[in-house]
Amino acid sequence: MIEFSEALLAEMIRAELDALSAMALNSVDHNNPYHVRIPDINTVDLPLNTIAELVARTSNNYATLARLAGMAKAHQKICQGRYERKYKRLRTVGKNEAERVAYAFEQCEQEHADMTASEALYAIAEALEGAARIASESARKIFDKAANSRDGDYRAQGAGEISAKDLSSW
Repeated sequence: MIEFSEALLAEMIRAELDALSAMALNSVDHNNPYHVRIPDINTVDLPLNTIAELVARTSNNYATLARLAGMAKAHQKICQGRYERKYKRLRTVGKNEAERVAYAFEQCEQEHADMTASEALYAIAEALEGAARIASESARKIFDKAANSRDGDYRAQGAGEISAKDLSSW
């Protein structure tokens, strides 16, 4: 029953992981939205609706890459479990400890390779997620700064000059 559940889960994760990694990892051109670029200082001068689009785009990238990292972690755990179960099961064949370990490792080469590849994919996905989080937070901060700056400019233009009342918080 556990193997059947694990197989269904692995199949679901594999399909999802393939789709997400194809989107995020395959294209290396500058038009790939999942290759996150942190906004630069000149972004503050853009119109607020353009900055809001940047916030939405970076937030969506972060959500997608966080999902990729979660799927990669789940896949890594499944591969690790398969390897460990098979390795432990096969350590019963052999006359001494060295023969048992050698036999088990030899029989588990494919599972070990799968586990290693899934760990590498998880490391890549985690790094992409971190970069996307930083870009998303930066875009939000730029939006807040631009909005506050424009609010201040608007108040200054409307009043003609700044009074002490304009500087009070309430």
